[in-house]
Amino acid sequence: MKTSDGINPAVATTILVATAVVLMGILAVTGNDTTFWAIVLLLGITAFQGGRIGVTDARTHRIPDALSIPYAGGVAATIITATIITSDWSRLGQATLGTLALGLLYLLAAVFGDLGLGDVKLAAIIGGALSYAGWTPLLWGGLLGLVLAFPHALILHFTQRRAIVPAGETKAGIPLAPYMVAGTAIALALALIPTGI
Repeated sequence: MKTSDGINPAVATTILVATAVVLMGILAVTGNDTTFWAIVLLLGITAFQGGRIGVTDARTHRIPDALSIPYAGGVAATIITATIITSDWSRLGQATLGTLALGLLYLLAAVFGDLGLGDVKLAAIIGGALSYAGWTPLLWGGLLGLVLAFPHALILHFTQRRAIVPAGETKAGIPLAPYMVAGTAIALALALIPTGI
């Protein structure tokens, strides 16, 4: 299984995990604020791998495992390594709860609405990244994705309402990943500001 750009997900996952572990190790040795730099690294992974997911979803309306698995690996490696370095197990618990909370919320939306399982998996991943930074970033990041998607949903609603859809086809939905990733990146960036969220 490879992505459309030919990148093997196992290789991408290994690279992201190794990068996270090595960078967090270097930061621990140099005595920097590990939690702060873990959030910076989560932001970087979100911008890079989350950005790839957003572009793919915008083009194809799919979030392949070949992209979400490396993202999950990079986020998990960052959080676990930072936890081992700082011994702040409460943050690991917080990240786990955030993963479950946002993942379950999107799972309910998928069961009773129009979301795909790719969106559910992505929500769980960003839930972990956001809640590691705190409960407020989780709330803001989760809401921002939906707020950013709202104008697209509104436009789509009014343009498709008038469109004639051939028999057997359904109207196109909104690719949520670009908005979810953007909301996550904004919330993580704001969490890095001393008086931020």
